[in-house]
Amino acid sequence: MEDQNMALKVAIQQSKEVALWREYKDSEGNVLAEFKIRGSDYKAYRVAVERAQNQLSAKGFDVATAGSGDKLYHELLLEAAACHLVADWKGVVFVENGKEFELECSPENATKLFNMGDIGVAIWAFVKAQADQIQAEANSYRDEVLGKSENSTPTLADTLNRRTDLKTRGMLWDMQTLRKRVLHPLRTFLKKKESEVNHTDYLVEELKRDEGFRANMYKCTAGYNTIGYGLNLDAGISKELADVILRHQIQEVWDQCNKEFGSWWFKLSNKRRDVIINMVFNLGMVGFKKFKRMIACLSVEDYEGASEEMLNSKWVKQVGNRAVRLAKQMKEG
Repeated sequence: MEDQNMALKVAIQQSKEVALWREYKDSEGNVLAEFKIRGSDYKAYRVAVERAQNQLSAKGFDVATAGSGDKLYHELLLEAAACHLVADWKGVVFVENGKEFELECSPENATKLFNMGDIGVAIWAFVKAQADQIQAEANSYRDEVLGKSENSTPTLADTLNRRTDLKTRGMLWDMQTLRKRVLHPLRTFLKKKESEVNHTDYLVEELKRDEGFRANMYKCTAGYNTIGYGLNLDAGISKELADVILRHQIQEVWDQCNKEFGSWWFKLSNKRRDVIINMVFNLGMVGFKKFKRMIACLSVEDYEGASEEMLNSKWVKQVGNRAVRLAKQMKEG
């Protein structure tokens, strides 16, 4: 039988940034400006939002260290959208001291726009909603064309740009006028949340004063085992509170390792550092420093030897599979 050459030919196209022009209108349907908005899956935007969430998680409830330079969570979200979702704009005119001037679209100017009180929050909400819709359309297009031949596949522009021609209209930032005409429920929600945060800060300081801080366990006036600012240990704690405490403990161990260890610590990969932090968390710094041969191996970057020393210890019998898993992680990095 004669051999036949077979090949699967795939047309490779560079992925295009999903960004479309959308009209921003007032409550009466008048076009005030146009914004070119990226889809909400735009990578830089997703990274920015994730960083905002990580910053919030990392700070936990440590309100005492808050400073005037810190940003509220919703402020970080506004900045993320301004920097990464707004690709361009038309008809945006700022009014300052009675003078009108037009600024080009940039992350800095978009951030300034989104922080202009009520109207800024309303525009941010509009941009975010449109970004989600644009992304949904792009995903629908992607799913629709999967499996179709190149000849039968419409272009991205054909599928997404199902819009009429847009008219350019000026948006004058007369705040007294636009505040009455452009409102969004999210504005009220964000203000309420900010008020709640400020009130909570006050309440924290009040309870600190009334309860007093005790670093060691004691019996309260009702006879319960208590610690910290009136925390009843006999009642147990929630998983959410345990998570907050754990994050704080990990940070304390990390700081301790940075202070106590030599250059070998800073040469470790992230996974190997995690092994050390895990062990110090479990054993304490004094207990971990008893692993002298392991530390000697680490100082010369002998990670296989360090792994073996971990397994040749009484600690293995104490924690079992945990030690085996961590020793493998130390060896493989």
